[in-house]
Amino acid sequence: CNACLYYWGSAYEGLGSTQWVYDGQGNSYIRCYYFAVKTLITIGGLPDPTTLFEIIFQLINYFVGVFAFSIMIGQMRDVVGAATAGQTYYRACMDNTVKYMASYRIPKDVQNRVKTWYNYTWQSQGMLDEQELLVQLPDKMRLDIAVDVNYDIVSKVSLFQGCDRQMIFDMLKRLRSVVYLPGDYVCKKGEVGREMYIIKAGEVQVVGGPDGKTVFVTLRAGSVFGEISLLAVGGGNR
Repeated sequence: CNACLYYWGSAYEGLGSTQWVYDGQGNSYIRCYYFAVKTLITIGGLPDPTTLFEIIFQLINYFVGVFAFSIMIGQMRDVVGAATAGQTYYRACMDNTVKYMASYRIPKDVQNRVKTWYNYTWQSQGMLDEQELLVQLPDKMRLDIAVDVNYDIVSKVSLFQGCDRQMIFDMLKRLRSVVYLPGDYVCKKGEVGREMYIIKAGEVQVVGGPDGKTVFVTLRAGSVFGEISLLAVGGGNR
């Protein structure tokens, strides 16, 4: 459209009548389109307008070019922002936590473990808290998602085989995803158990012995531990 307007303006002024207008040489569409593109992206290198008509035409061209370029940049920013929104949220959460720990002079080793947890959690599941994403959904939708995500692994647990399907659904709605760093203790001997754990990915080692480093068994995806504390009557087991 702008190329056509430039050709019309050149014809109105007279082809080749000034240095600014199209001189009528070569392919008219390509030459006019080249002029229009250079004008819209305002990269310069164009001949200066001389007549009043040429000056007004070029001013309007520049204003339209700046407006169009601004819209294009804004759209690119929105696309990039939408693509990195999760990453931005993750960085903001970690930065705020780091500032909080620094203000209370938390030991450096603890700060480093917290940073490692943020990085590890983000890399392993691409989010920090899946419950935060689902909290606004209706119960039925949350159940549908929980079934799609966790039903296969829960249904294979021997403890729940033969259980009523509705009971499993009720339990799925109460499951909460927790990420532990390699080397973290999930629970220790003597602690009162109030939770049951189902391993979805990774491994958990049961250690003990005089030095606390003897590996008795390694639990893998699909294994369950801590269920005794839920089944105990009168409080959790140790």
